[in-house]
Amino acid sequence: MHRLYRRTLAVFFCHWIATLGVILTSASAIVFITFQFLSFNNVYYAIVVYLIVPAFFVAGLLLIPIGVYLGSRAAGGFRAVLEDTRADDQRLLRLAVVVLAATLANVVLMAGASYKGVEYMDSDEFCGVVCHSPMAPQYEAHMSSPHAEVACVGCHVGPGPESFLRAKVAGLGRVMGMMTGGYDRPLRISEVNRQPLVGACENCHWRGQRQGEPLRLIRHYGDDQESTPMTTVLLMRVDTAIHAAHLGRDIYYRSEDPERQVIPWVSADGVEYVSSGVPNSGPQRMHCLDCHNRVAHSFGPAERVLDQAFADQRIDRSAPFAKRDALEALDRAAQGDPSAVAGSVELSEILRRNVFPSMAVTWNTYPDNIGHQAYPGCFRCHDGQHSSASGQTISQDCFGCHNLLAVEDRQPAILDQLGISP
Repeated sequence: MHRLYRRTLAVFFCHWIATLGVILTSASAIVFITFQFLSFNNVYYAIVVYLIVPAFFVAGLLLIPIGVYLGSRAAGGFRAVLEDTRADDQRLLRLAVVVLAATLANVVLMAGASYKGVEYMDSDEFCGVVCHSPMAPQYEAHMSSPHAEVACVGCHVGPGPESFLRAKVAGLGRVMGMMTGGYDRPLRISEVNRQPLVGACENCHWRGQRQGEPLRLIRHYGDDQESTPMTTVLLMRVDTAIHAAHLGRDIYYRSEDPERQVIPWVSADGVEYVSSGVPNSGPQRMHCLDCHNRVAHSFGPAERVLDQAFADQRIDRSAPFAKRDALEALDRAAQGDPSAVAGSVELSEILRRNVFPSMAVTWNTYPDNIGHQAYPGCFRCHDGQHSSASGQTISQDCFGCHNLLAVEDRQPAILDQLGISP
């Protein structure tokens, strides 16, 4: 009996490749199990434990049979073990049980490592922190967005195993790009990764969902000495006008640029509206993200961000020309002079969240298509210039989407009536 086990054990050390495999597998298993009882705050810890260590474990498992095969070709190798044991020998049964137990242990270890590895690769930290250089702008914007609680994969990986595998295979190329620096600056959404986002919206927002007619307050501060506050109050006709005019209809468009900011051709329920020459690009069906394109990754512009900081009282506007000076400081800092905002924690934070020189991301890098103030947005189509063959135009009527209750008013009466402080 002992002779059989000694000879069997000798098989795994009959060739240096098999010996290396045993060492790699055993060491990796011990490290993996040990680390399950430890706790680390470093995000790179999970890469080592759930990706690198299991890779060494699998490499060791592959080396063992290769080495055994090479070693069995020598006299007294694996064939000698088989010749030493009869098929009905109890020792062979015990040996089979040992081999089966070791195999099950390997399966359990690999299943646990695979599950934790996939779970980690699906985490926001993996997307935004490990891939820090290219994804830093998007991660920072996401963390301060209304969708901060939604995981990256919730939108960027479609449902089902096919989408999962497609995303992971595509991710291999992006990992190589990150390691070699071969990625665009700034990153742009492409047709390849645009489509999973569309279906992801309806995981939480469905077509029949009622939004009501919300009241929107837009606070703006002048660049005069008092940084005079002015308020615009809009009653947004979301259900009765905006969504009613676009959802459930056959609306297609052609754009001249990848960012889809210039749209000279629109087709609504079969009627074509053209403002200039028809682009060669194929028609795209209108969907949620054609308007809500920055719901989870919104940047600048600087004036809008500053207005919100003043409204939230995160920046003191009591100093003369507070708005004007803050805007100038942010502009200088964005152009390469970070000392311009060194004296203000809030301005430094605003700059950190919106300007990333290493990725060529600044205030207006990513247009936001909601509204039509800082970017064309709605006016890409609703500009009064898109006409059909019969002379119809796509409306630019302000009251078609909202009621103007106050416009750039210092003390809107409507706020007093509603009991809302200015």
